[in-house]
Amino acid sequence: MEMIPIPEERSTQIEEVGHSCPDLCHVQFRRGALYEFREIDSDLFQQFRDSARPGEFFRAHIKGKKPYQKIAAKKPETRTDEIVELVDAALNRHGIETPQEELNSGE
Repeated sequence: MEMIPIPEERSTQIEEVGHSCPDLCHVQFRRGALYEFREIDSDLFQQFRDSARPGEFFRAHIKGKKPYQKIAAKKPETRTDEIVELVDAALNRHGIETPQEELNSGE
């Protein structure tokens, strides 16, 4: 799953968001916590991601309204690799396998 950065001008709290099948949304907060929210379809995710104020959208439509779990309490040292590992592990807990891409495969 690709995590999409949210510019700080749009949200002082939400740093990155990602969506995967069938209905999982991952939210990385600037202070470090990473959460997984369920029952987030692609339309709701797109509205959240594209909102001028993602934090306001999150509080109005997701927080307290959708099932969630905290995946990590603070930012990993090597952000991208460890976040991908945490998200992949969360997806695997739901029986969703993530494709393993070979970097620099030349194909």
